[in-house]
Amino acid sequence: MLPAPLERLLECASLREDLGNLVLYDAPAPLLEQVAEAWLGNLALLGVRARQVQLGPWTTEEDLWGLDDSLPKEWRRPGLLDSAAPRLVVIPDLARLSLAALRACVSWMGAEHVSVERVGQVRRFRPQCYWLAGCALAEVGEVSPHLLDRFALRVRAPSMPGNATEVLLRALEPEPRKPSRKKAGLDVLKSSRLRRAAQVQVQMTAEARAAILQRFPPMSGAGHRGLLTLGRMASALAQLTAAAAETARGLPVELRAAQVQEAARLLQLPAPVEEAAPAPKPSELPSAPSSPLPGGEEVQPLVGAVPPLLEPPPVIEPEESSLPSVTVVPAQVSPAEALPSAALPPLEVERTTLIQREHAPLRLPSAQGGVSATGRGAVIGVQPARDMQDLAIVSSLLAAAPYQRLRRRKSRSRRRGLLLTRSDLRAYRRATVPQHLLALVLDFTSLTEGWQQALMPYLSEAYVERAQVCVIQVGARGDGSAQEESELRARRVMGRNLLVPAVARALEAEPGQATPLADGLDLALATLRRALRVGRAAAHHAWLVVVTDGRGNIPLKASQTGELQPPVGRQGVEDALRVAAQLRGMRQVAAVVLRPPLASLKDLPVQLADALGARLVDFGPPEQAEGGAPP
Repeated sequence: MLPAPLERLLECASLREDLGNLVLYDAPAPLLEQVAEAWLGNLALLGVRARQVQLGPWTTEEDLWGLDDSLPKEWRRPGLLDSAAPRLVVIPDLARLSLAALRACVSWMGAEHVSVERVGQVRRFRPQCYWLAGCALAEVGEVSPHLLDRFALRVRAPSMPGNATEVLLRALEPEPRKPSRKKAGLDVLKSSRLRRAAQVQVQMTAEARAAILQRFPPMSGAGHRGLLTLGRMASALAQLTAAAAETARGLPVELRAAQVQEAARLLQLPAPVEEAAPAPKPSELPSAPSSPLPGGEEVQPLVGAVPPLLEPPPVIEPEESSLPSVTVVPAQVSPAEALPSAALPPLEVERTTLIQREHAPLRLPSAQGGVSATGRGAVIGVQPARDMQDLAIVSSLLAAAPYQRLRRRKSRSRRRGLLLTRSDLRAYRRATVPQHLLALVLDFTSLTEGWQQALMPYLSEAYVERAQVCVIQVGARGDGSAQEESELRARRVMGRNLLVPAVARALEAEPGQATPLADGLDLALATLRRALRVGRAAAHHAWLVVVTDGRGNIPLKASQTGELQPPVGRQGVEDALRVAAQLRGMRQVAAVVLRPPLASLKDLPVQLADALGARLVDFGPPEQAEGGAPP
């Protein structure tokens, strides 16, 4: 059984097709399967026989639309979304959906008519799809807001007891001989109630309109889909209430503010601005309110009391471009960040999460080397297996468990154990292993105007190639009580790509007092050796970009021990040149030294570039910069 609020959401989504888009944040796979089964049951009670399909990172254009109609009949295969037949589309992980499936979602959701024109295929029809997606709330920044906005219902999933072992054991329990009469009777009553609710007409009142506008105050850049969703949700609740109360047929039902508030609570929306107040102590929190529903049920909120609306700072969306901007606005702490994300409504988490997605994926990154990608990368999920490599055993058993009774009945087999078919096999879905690395050694004590423009070609190339990024801060200001000691050492910040917020913050550090250039180059040497030589996940190519004037005033020993013993003299520069000579012999590394405008000691960057075997590029203010292309 699903929780009452989630069951109520599914009833409303089944009644109105414009509410048939649901995202469950932090929902485990068993809960998604249970929700899909319940949704299909509600649609069947309303006379809609929907087919369940699944989209994921493996979905291609041929999977969506099928093969060419001109091919021989034995070669054709139907597509997942190639006709007007009702479908329930299940997306286990919205953040890792394939590009073809993303385009289909954006173009299909909310569309009244769809035109499919491919080689040998011309179709025009009205789609009838219901969408169910799962997504981790911590990864919502990797999903485009254009796609999220098309999901009318976006709520946090309730916690469900049980684990994978319990699910498997429940599926293997002996099947009861006769179906429960109580369940059959409840299905008949529910079917009658849903059919009556579909015939109820709802009339909007001024009171309800004011309540809806109060929940969504005017905001720059915000659309009207939230207002429409809240109004439609409240109308569906009014239909269900009128059907349960058996209101006289043919008469319109007036929509009231109480039903708008109930809809907002089910949608987990923040409280109105007028109701915002300081958070009470945990001992003073009242119990979660409940509202009576037909049949004596009570609706409880999915995640307890909803906190008041918190106003985050305005988020400036970058322009749609294939290249990211180098200039980064320093992070500011908003009132929403004072609370953990688990206590915030999903709408607030969506608004305050930093962008971590690729804005214009024009092409896939180039692949080098002949090593197979099977078995590489961290495991991030499972997918239907296409061969016998890298199989997920537990997930395959869980996929086969629900069909054991039916298979034994058809095969008349008395053997114990699981009966597996090819469709049950699951393979691990692994994160993409970056084959390129960009290592930036930034001497913040030497940065002058124009250094962002000088870095742009290298950052652009790293963005296009989806390269892993390593920022080594040399001479950056420390913080806390260990400020003096921290400035004696360089700091390393790693990111899986250029869009990771930690990389942006690392580029915006403030200059300090010391310049441990030798330690920074030593960190770069250790990072490159590990990235280029460790296991099958090793990168094939790396760029090393050093931005410095060559003046290292901290010896390597002082950085390693944390103790500086004057006089220093030229020891820091000599240590930097000695470490740079070790980087020279790495054949997979292309190095470049960016030299700022100097009034004296102009030979130090030249000596460093010679030791690295790197090109030397001068930069200055934007109107004087020579620039340079990636090596």
